[in-house]
Amino acid sequence: MRFLHAVEVTDAPQYQAIWGTAIMATEAEEYDGSARAYAREVLTNWISDEQADYDDPVVTEDGWPRLRVRVWFADFPDDRVVAEVGADELDPAPPEIEALDIARDAKLYSIFLESKTTDDLAKAMSTARTAGHGANELARRVEDVVSRPVALRWMR
Repeated sequence: MRFLHAVEVTDAPQYQAIWGTAIMATEAEEYDGSARAYAREVLTNWISDEQADYDDPVVTEDGWPRLRVRVWFADFPDDRVVAEVGADELDPAPPEIEALDIARDAKLYSIFLESKTTDDLAKAMSTARTAGHGANELARRVEDVVSRPVALRWMR
C-alpha cells in the first residue's frame, strides 16, 4: 500500500492534544507491510537520523512517548489516520499480529474506496441527469451496482 506520514513531537506527552509536526511526508511511499509497521519503521529511522539533534529522551521517565508517527493512506489523505505509533511502541509486532494489521488495513482501504467510488458515482449520475439524460435510463445503467430507489434519490 501507499502511505503518507507525519512525525510529531511534544513536550507534554501526557496531554494528548499538544503535538507539533516535526516533518510531514509530501510524497507517498509504497510499503509491503501494515500501516503500523510502516509507522514503526519511519519513527525508528527518524530517531536514528535525528537523535544527535534531539536533546530530549524519546520517552519520558513515566513512559510517555515524546515522538509519534501518524499514517494515512496516500490515496485518501483527507480521511482519518489509519495508524499511530509512539516512541514507546517500536518493537515489531509478532507475525500473527502483523498479519492481522495487514488484513485490517486492507479492509479499511476497501471501506474508503467504497465511499469514494459511491460519491463519484452519485456525482456522475447527477451530472448526467443535469445534462438532460432520463432518470430511468440512468438508473438502469447502474442497476448492477446500486438499487433503483437509491439511484433515483441521488439524481434529485
